[in-house]
Amino acid sequence: MRWHRILPALLLVVIIGIPGVEMPAQTMPFVHKKNGTPGTVYEIVAYDAEVARTSAVIDKALDEVVRLDAILSNYKPEVT
Repeated sequence: MRWHRILPALLLVVIIGIPGVEMPAQTMPFVHKKNGTPGTVYEIVAYDAEVARTSAVIDKALDEVVRLDAILSNYKPEVT
């Protein structure tokens, strides 16, 4: 199974499904970051008044994507 194709959709479902999350107002600041693994680019955009906290959370999420890719990738010879 190609996890790198399923993972972005799964992350989106998790983010959308979080209770209490409301659609952001147009004036609320946002943080946009992207990262990539071979063959895939991941982008996260999050709206929050606390930009520093939001940036840190996005960094953790992108680090988790890279960690999961290292475990699940079928392109890396060291992954069995």
